[in-house]
Amino acid sequence: MAYVNKVYKLLTQDLTVPANTIYVDGTNFNSILALTEQAEAGALVIEATGGNSGCSKDVYFNFASSIDETNWDTVPYITLQITMSGTNKVRRTVNISCPIKYLKLLSVQNTETTAGYTATVNAYVYVKETYRV
Repeated sequence: MAYVNKVYKLLTQDLTVPANTIYVDGTNFNSILALTEQAEAGALVIEATGGNSGCSKDVYFNFASSIDETNWDTVPYITLQITMSGTNKVRRTVNISCPIKYLKLLSVQNTETTAGYTATVNAYVYVKETYRV
């Protein structure tokens, strides 16, 4: 057996979400699809950086899964939350069950209520794939 570690960055570039706003895949951004079908293990990683030193509220990331890249969950497969800490980058890693064939970022919500308290975010899928040699 051989192992390969892969990283899928779900957004091509960091996304800045205004205060009290939900950004949705297909409208505000286009999520990259992560192929996890051959994965032995996997993890989701979320990151958020506040746009003001006073940022201290939560950012919610909703992820969808699919078995065929056509029919996506209508209810999030998993929702992850991270609390901002001023202008510091905050990162959270969560193990996920594999194999799921595809994952994508469905939406991101910044719960800050003060104008200008943006959240700059990104999300990644890390997988360890197994191959027979």
